[in-house]
Amino acid sequence: MWPITMWSLASACNVICTPSDTVAFQCGQVQDCSTVPTVPNSNNNQIKVIMPAGMTDLGGPIIKHTLTVSGLNIPGFGFAWLPL
Repeated sequence: MWPITMWSLASACNVICTPSDTVAFQCGQVQDCSTVPTVPNSNNNQIKVIMPAGMTDLGGPIIKHTLTVSGLNIPGFGFAWLPL
């Protein structure tokens, strides 16, 4: 967990929810997008998204929504595993 907990993200983000079929399914406005720490009192390294209240349930293989996340910068420090 050490490399992941080193990441430090901005405190807020933006998410747009787009349904796969805009006629048959609803997505709506995402209620909240924020970053939270994995370990208490540590860096914010997870994205927490509260989905739209009126969103069509994701039941079955047909209903798919696309989430577009923006407003996050590449962490100023930390690293991830890279293939050699």
